Amino acid sequence: MKHLTIFVIAVSIFLIPFAAGAMSLVDTQYVKNSDITIKYNGSNRSTSAGEFKAQIRDDDGNLLNDGEWFTGLCVELDQYAKLGGELDVDLVEPSQKEGGLLAAWLFENRDFYKEEHAIWSQYEVTGLQLAIWEVTHDYTDDMNFSLSSGNFQVVKANSYAKNLANFYLTSLATYYDPTGLEDKYRISMNADKQDFIIGGLPIEVEPPLATPEPATLLLLGLGIIGLFGLKHKAKK
Repeated sequence: MKHLTIFVIAVSIFLIPFAAGAMSLVDTQYVKNSDITIKYNGSNRSTSAGEFKAQIRDDDGNLLNDGEWFTGLCVELDQYAKLGGELDVDLVEPSQKEGGLLAAWLFENRDFYKEEHAIWSQYEVTGLQLAIWEVTHDYTDDMNFSLSSGNFQVVKANSYAKNLANFYLTSLATYYDPTGLEDKYRISMNADKQDFIIGGLPIEVEPPLATPEPATLLLLGLGIIGLFGLKHKAKK
């Protein structure tokens, strides 16, 4: 019986990563704000800027906040978004992604100038998206951001949107304060699909616990099985 127990424990260790539950984005929709042309990693790309709306299902199968629709903005350009259906994601704190806290601050302060500058407010989403792409793809500690140099550049965009993006970026050096952002924002991460920064999440949504590396689990499992073998051999 003891031998069986040890064997079950060892096998369970191998299965830990596969048994872990995951959050998921449900029925993700895209609301385009404007068409733009960007330069990313040296190549021009025609794309668009807009908001993503999605419901979030927790690992118990329940929709957060009774099915509330949450707003997200893209924080990386290497993958395409999955629209509709359901997508398993990890919801991590903004600090887990380079430039993530800056993106959260931009999201938090998206109403800058909105009431006083009606024209700018029409391109609020585009300006915000351009600024978020800049801080997550050309992150720098000195807050010296530029939309015309680096890995991410803006080739063609509405002038109001571009001016708004520059306003956001220059405001970071003076006003940036990350206090409280870790509680209000999460970044949804998936290895094969686009990652988003999502605002308005309930504070009880905790970041996922760190999962042991597969190699560590393999060694631990083999070690337990090895001990079982030695004990069995010693009894013969």
